[in-house]
Amino acid sequence: MDKTEAIAAARSKLDEARYHLGKLREVEGSQYLEESKQRYDNHFPAFLAAARSALQVLASAEKEVTGTEQTFWQWQDSIVNGWPAEESELYKALKSARNDAIHKGASGVGSTIEYVPHSELPRVPRHPFDGRVIKRRLPGIPEPKSGVRRFTVRIGDEDKAALESCVKYLELVRRLVDGYAEK
Repeated sequence: MDKTEAIAAARSKLDEARYHLGKLREVEGSQYLEESKQRYDNHFPAFLAAARSALQVLASAEKEVTGTEQTFWQWQDSIVNGWPAEESELYKALKSARNDAIHKGASGVGSTIEYVPHSELPRVPRHPFDGRVIKRRLPGIPEPKSGVRRFTVRIGDEDKAALESCVKYLELVRRLVDGYAEK
């Protein structure tokens, strides 16, 4: 596989990661707590694996050219170490979360339950027979709230929003792929 094919394959893996990121977005904020936890636990490792695979494709292509993957990983490490501390820490934490998910079966995701007004819940019916119900309230009566899961991932010493962290991670991986293409 030459460099052009490898970059195309890596970008295809980034598209796969974007698909799983879209699924994570669908799950975040769902009022079905157990189902959302299960679906997030399925899509989060798939997202991490797809994003990491983009770089592994490039490393494999580099091995065909130079005989070793080490030159690619050394190049990647030099780029990552040159990033701001927050970006570097995020990249390394999610790379580690991917390794734990693949090799240890750990999801790496925590969650909290937040109560949000019904008007902020996704408007997607679960089933065609789930009708729409309009609930009227008298003035001055607060809108009812339902619990939704907000997922977190451990970055350094603190838990951060998992979805936001995944978006940033995908952007960092994309920057590495683009950097390799320009190399």
